[in-house]
Amino acid sequence: MNNDPAAPGREAVELPSDRLWTVHQAAAFLGRSTSWVYKAAERGEIPRAKGLAWGLRFVPADLMAYARGELRTATVLPLRGAEGT
Repeated sequence: MNNDPAAPGREAVELPSDRLWTVHQAAAFLGRSTSWVYKAAERGEIPRAKGLAWGLRFVPADLMAYARGELRTATVLPLRGAEGT
């Protein structure tokens, strides 16, 4: 696994820790292809943010824990405007 997004032959990708990561950012962090990230998330092999209606996103702390071998469950985020019933 290559955690250096600026490794030779790779495009530098910004990895902010205060925002959810896109598939592209997750792939750069994990040193994998975006295709692998999509498939691994679909299979439940990597933690992903759930509760989002607008695409696949990742919580940086969850992916960092995954990379350390501390597989965590998916993070559930409340939907904006959703009221508890």
